[in-house]
Amino acid sequence: MAVVTALAVTVGAGLIAGAPAAASAAEAAVPTTLGSEFFVTFDDNTIDGPPTLLLYLSGPNDSTVSILWPDGASSTESVLANTVTTVDATAHFAAFQNTAVESQTGRAAHITATSPVTIYGLNLSTYTSDAFVSLPVESLGIAYRALTFGSSGSRLSVVATGAGTTTVTVTSQTALNAHPAGTPYDITLAQGEVYTVTGTGTDVSGTLITADKKIGVTGSTFCVNIGFSACDHVVEVMPPITAWGMDFLLPDSINSQYRDSYRVLANEDGTVLTLGDTVIATLNAGEVHTFGGAREGSPLVQVLTSNKPVLVLNGFGGGDYAGQTGDPATTLVAPTRQLLKSYTVATPASGFAVNTLTVIAKTDNVGTVTLNNVAIDAAEFTPVASTAYSVARLLVAPGSYAISAQSGVAVYVEGFNSNNSYAYSGGYANVNLIDNPGGSNPLTSATITGDPVVGQILTAVVDEALPLTDPSYIWMRDGVAIDGATSADYTLVGADLNKVISVAVTGTNAQSEPETATSPGTAAIVAGPFRSTAVPTVTGHAVVNQTLTASVPDWSPVASEVTVQWMRDGVAIDGATALSYLLVAEDEGTTISVAVTGSSTGYVTATTVSAMSIAVTPAASNTTPAQTLTAGDGGMIAVSGVDFVPGETVEVWLHSTPVLLGTLVAAADGTVTGSFALPAATPAGVHHIVLIGLLSGSVTSADITVTAPAVVATSSLDTALPTTGINAGLTGWVALLLALSGLALVLARRRRVRARN
Repeated sequence: MAVVTALAVTVGAGLIAGAPAAASAAEAAVPTTLGSEFFVTFDDNTIDGPPTLLLYLSGPNDSTVSILWPDGASSTESVLANTVTTVDATAHFAAFQNTAVESQTGRAAHITATSPVTIYGLNLSTYTSDAFVSLPVESLGIAYRALTFGSSGSRLSVVATGAGTTTVTVTSQTALNAHPAGTPYDITLAQGEVYTVTGTGTDVSGTLITADKKIGVTGSTFCVNIGFSACDHVVEVMPPITAWGMDFLLPDSINSQYRDSYRVLANEDGTVLTLGDTVIATLNAGEVHTFGGAREGSPLVQVLTSNKPVLVLNGFGGGDYAGQTGDPATTLVAPTRQLLKSYTVATPASGFAVNTLTVIAKTDNVGTVTLNNVAIDAAEFTPVASTAYSVARLLVAPGSYAISAQSGVAVYVEGFNSNNSYAYSGGYANVNLIDNPGGSNPLTSATITGDPVVGQILTAVVDEALPLTDPSYIWMRDGVAIDGATSADYTLVGADLNKVISVAVTGTNAQSEPETATSPGTAAIVAGPFRSTAVPTVTGHAVVNQTLTASVPDWSPVASEVTVQWMRDGVAIDGATALSYLLVAEDEGTTISVAVTGSSTGYVTATTVSAMSIAVTPAASNTTPAQTLTAGDGGMIAVSGVDFVPGETVEVWLHSTPVLLGTLVAAADGTVTGSFALPAATPAGVHHIVLIGLLSGSVTSADITVTAPAVVATSSLDTALPTTGINAGLTGWVALLLALSGLALVLARRRRVRARN
């Protein structure tokens, strides 16, 4: 058996209890043990002197709880989500416990909550403790039968919950105090008033209690021996008859000496009980069958079925509970059709050396059933013979425990000390299985599926066993409605970062008037991943003096800001943050890449880097040799250059007066060679050969010298210029061409100078 340490421990004496992590009847379409209005009362437990009476309040959401005490005092308690608020009720009930043989002197505490809570009660005494889970008004009914382990001081208590007066009719199964068996009698109660009656030597079990308004009913025994044990106090809050079931998994405790005892109560004649494959009893209305308690060394889980709805009570007494003797305690067994999918329960903070959780889950769920968000080791579960279920019995330390499964799971909390014990069910639904006998696991809550990450889609889910008609949705951010978020799905946006999201689903089903189920909140929303659709690409030629250009990829979602950073051999280049980058001399022999960073509110900033470009090569060079030619004699100019882009077209120009001599195509090694005729009109003087690579750029070369100018006719209006200058008499278009070509040459030279810096 595993020993589990609680993730959170509440300091202080008594029971630490949490709410089932299901929606309440006020918030969900079917009732459970979670609700917004309660009437809580305590039955007599004074065997060892006055007990300590404690209430434990918890819920899935923050709540303000108002309490009107039976002594007329009032108080307000703050309950934080998924925490426990402990309230000492002892002084307020000092004169209003249900202690009389028969009277209407008891009073209940009237408790209301702004957001649903679960209330557990602990009647704490050194040797006679027991616990119970209260039922909210939303889960109460108008017809009950009492069930307890009858012995000295068998008692039932009835509290009125409706405004004004409530008429209660009691029909005892056996003679009850002065009331003959089978003879109905009426009691009139004001709201919050309690009628209590004790069987003097008789058992109150089977007594029928009906009313004209909703009531709460408690069954208890002042001092009972169950199996092999000392006399002890036991108590349970009864569910209405409509919530009884016909199939049960009996959750034996960890007693290694004696099997637990069980009591089964029928509401109709001809109720047949079957344990496993064996019929063990046929009961009429109000009759009880008791079995179990045999000396046997190991606990079992058995299947109990009936042909008509029944109420089942588990009881255990003395023995060996992991070294502790224990004592009588009881807990109601939840019908499998009333199981919830998740619970938050807890063990006493002190006073009990051994605390256990009994978890009964679908075998298909084993390995995914979680305890405090960690999967329970599958090895802890043992299959229940001839069923689809498996059971785990876990020893736990004091603290709070959240149990969750993919389908209905039973949870029972038990504790043992020397001659003391407590027990309670983690919770259950109160679906009307009388009118809906074929119902499956009930609607437990509105829940949310999906990852709590910006950009992801959340979906509101309502248990499909009892589907809502025409549901409507309101999504909330930290409890405030999100404008326009009214569909079953909600896509998380940047504004949701670090917020808690919940959803309210409103609708009706066969069991309810229009009601609203509010989901538990998500974890705080975290930043989403920011993704680019591709890496950035670089266009241009990796040649000094050339410009590279980066393409910015698309981002998902659309980026609100994009930044660019060029890198040389993987190191950021200072100031190179534009989409284009002019290669400089320092880049020669290196590799160039570009990083593009995108950001958007609510997303993790992301950077994507281009593939490395090819190594940067030097700028193309003109290697035309120095030559001396005579104009007009048909001399040929030899031209050559290196470091051009293979295959690119190279224009060959003669300057100063720009004349296109022709073109060459760069070879695979980037070289060009060729020869061109010297134009006959070339004036004498020093000229320049300029090679322009249409992809890689241009550079000037060594000079050529023309020794004999050609004869050029001029008009008398022309002004003589140096032989290498521009003739002032040239026509406008020629002058413009010369000016533009000169500007291009200056730019080229300036670029080369910059490249050397």
